[in-house]
Amino acid sequence: MNNKNNVFDEMQQKVIGDAGVVCTVITFIYLLIECVYKYVKTKDIFSCTWELGLLILISLIFYLFVSRIKEMNIPKTFIGRKELPTDNSKESKKKRVISYLAEALAFSVALSVITFGFSKMGVDIVSNTEILIDAVGLFVVAMVINFIVGEYSCNKYEIWKKSLDDEDE
Repeated sequence: MNNKNNVFDEMQQKVIGDAGVVCTVITFIYLLIECVYKYVKTKDIFSCTWELGLLILISLIFYLFVSRIKEMNIPKTFIGRKELPTDNSKESKKKRVISYLAEALAFSVALSVITFGFSKMGVDIVSNTEILIDAVGLFVVAMVINFIVGEYSCNKYEIWKKSLDDEDE
C-alpha cells in the first residue's frame, strides 16, 4: 500500500477476504465442538446457548453478505461442488435428482452416525430402531429441502441466463 488513501487492490481484498473466511470457519468449528462437549458433559442443551446463538449469528451474517452478491453463479452440488445441469430436459432433471438424493443420503447418514455415537457414550439413550427411523426421516426432509432449493437455484439461473440472451438481441 504505497498510496496515501490506503486503498486496497483486488489481490489484497481477496487475501483479506480469504483470511476472514478461514477465521470464521475455525470459529464455527470451535463453537460446534464446544457446544457438543458441553452437551455431552452436562446433558443439558441450555448449557450451550451462547455457542448456539453465536453459530446462528455467524450463519445469518454470512448469509446476508453472500446474498448481496448480485452476479449469478452456476448452481453446484454441495458435495463435490460439481456443476448441476440447469436446463429443463429430462436427462438434466434426472442428474439433479440423483445429486439431491446423494446429498440427502450423506446428510442423514452423517447425523445418524453422530446420534449413534452419542447413544454409545450414554448422552442420549436411543435404540437402534429409533436411530433408523430418525435417519429415514432426516433423509426425507433433506431430500425435500435439497429438491426445493436446488430447483429454485436452477430456475433462477435459467431466468438470469435468458435475460442476458434477451439483452444481447
